[in-house]
Amino acid sequence: YSQTLPDFISLQVTHRYMDRNYKSGTEGSWSQMDRVAAKLSYFEQHEKYELLSDNDTPMLGKSLESLDGAVSTGEFGTVMREIFDPASSAEFHWDRWGTLRGQLCHVYSYVIDQPHSKENIDYNHGEAKATPGYHGLVYVPKGTDTIARITVEPDVPAGFPLQEVHQVVDYKYVDISGQKFLLPMSAQVIMRHDRIAKKNEIEFRGYRKYSADTSIKFEDSDDPAVPEDQKTEQPATAPTR
Repeated sequence: YSQTLPDFISLQVTHRYMDRNYKSGTEGSWSQMDRVAAKLSYFEQHEKYELLSDNDTPMLGKSLESLDGAVSTGEFGTVMREIFDPASSAEFHWDRWGTLRGQLCHVYSYVIDQPHSKENIDYNHGEAKATPGYHGLVYVPKGTDTIARITVEPDVPAGFPLQEVHQVVDYKYVDISGQKFLLPMSAQVIMRHDRIAKKNEIEFRGYRKYSADTSIKFEDSDDPAVPEDQKTEQPATAPTR
């Protein structure tokens, strides 16, 4: 899959939120912190992030990692590639039926142990780092060989400052130069430290073929926001195992 993707760019728009009294397993009470725009390039199967703005402040020349607060990378292609890389030795099991965006899906669970993991967690610009094992779910629409959603749940080591990390990446077909490719549509990342949680809602907009001189501008009107019913799983419509 990764080898068939063309070189392309998109606009990554991240709305960042905070909940100062977050309780695990709840919807949370989120206050928006800011909106970050970045140019995201996928060239020769590698991702590159170029920060454009934080709210209305230009941030050209600065890296995504230079921002305070929660940032995440890898949603563009790395997440899927590493889960299915034979070197990861992932263990898969059919888990249940689920409905996502109106489609009946096979839901598979997977586990990647720590010795085979490439999942990196960084707290407070290198104050603490870990490469834990992780697990999650893969949604495959019935009758297809494509992926509609991947979730990632790192097995955070005891004593690490972040107690929870949850990641969801949703995929859809996108037209690039007359061909359709399965690419990320949106992602969500939640990280909790004690009672304080940060949430990133990420949208990928304006996919286009890569060239060295391609420019990209941040405009809210480029694409509509991702509908709420496409961000969360709908109730299962078939018996679970």
